[in-house]
This record gives sequence, structure tokens and C-alpha cells, in this order.
Amino acid sequence: MADRALFKKGDVVLYELTKGSNEYAKASIVSVHLDDDPPYYTIKYTAFEPDTTQAPSKPVAARSSLSGSGAVVEEQQSNPKPVLKPVRHEKQTIQARLKPVPES
Repeated sequence: MADRALFKKGDVVLYELTKGSNEYAKASIVSVHLDDDPPYYTIKYTAFEPDTTQAPSKPVAARSSLSGSGAVVEEQQSNPKPVLKPVRHEKQTIQARLKPVPES
């Protein structure tokens, strides 16, 4: 029965963050569950997510002068990218969302 599992406890794998997204995070296998077919796994991984604890940033006003007119114009610049923070996760997932880490 254990031969059905592609991975074992302690293996480092790539976990597909969202099905079909082709975005992966490095994860480690915490345990293998053979009570279902196909087997499923408990994994731990760290993903970078927007930091929602920080106050939202305000647009920055840029001052510029129109050539020749002497008038000052304020332009709103777009918000900077959100600050990302590492968030540790532990979850159960199916074998199809995991793949081996390529050898370097």
C-alpha cells in the first residue's frame, strides 16, 4: 500500500499554490496519509502574501511646472506595490498538486 505514495515524510517538493496557476512554493512533507486513494499529504510551506497589518499607502503627489507658463501642476502617482511578508502554512493536499524539486 505504501508504494502508492510518490513522496515520503521529510521530502522537499514543489506545491502548486493555486490549481492551474503554475505558481509553486517549496514545501516539506510532514506526513503521508494512505487511508484514501490516491494518498494525500500534510505539507508545510512559506508563501509571500500582502502585509495587511500596515496602513494603506496614500498616493504621492508630484509637483511639476508646465514649460513656459509658470503654473504648478500636482499629479497623483500610483500606489507602490504592496509589502509582502512570509506566511507559514500547514495544510493537507493531494498528490496532483505536488511535484519533485528539480535537481540542480
